[in-house]
Amino acid sequence: GLLYVTADALAFAATPDAVLDTLIRTYVRQAFGVHGRLMHILASDLLYLTPEEQDALRETQREYVAEWIDAICTLNDALTPADARALTQAVIGVVTDVSKTPRLRARPGIAEELVVLAHAMVRLSAKDAPVGQ
Repeated sequence: GLLYVTADALAFAATPDAVLDTLIRTYVRQAFGVHGRLMHILASDLLYLTPEEQDALRETQREYVAEWIDAICTLNDALTPADARALTQAVIGVVTDVSKTPRLRARPGIAEELVVLAHAMVRLSAKDAPVGQ
């Protein structure tokens, strides 16, 4: 579902900046929306799925993360795909953890604060690029 909702939203993103913003906002919206709790259940109950279902879900996750990697690398040419993957996983982890924490989840304006934080996390300047770049 997340991949479908994201693909639909990305159809309206005309620039690399808009693509990244759409990815971030869509993930935050999903994590804090009605289906956010289902995302946590699916992640924790993955081991109960059949091997075929686990493989299909992992492939979908890879496709989703690949969208982020492409968007981040497009805007940050000093980053490698491995760097972009780490940043993607960091953003998704932070948003997911905050959305699962009742006290933080209830904080007014938290979704927009996470959007701003996510942008800051993935928009490295050349001077901030990893050593050796």
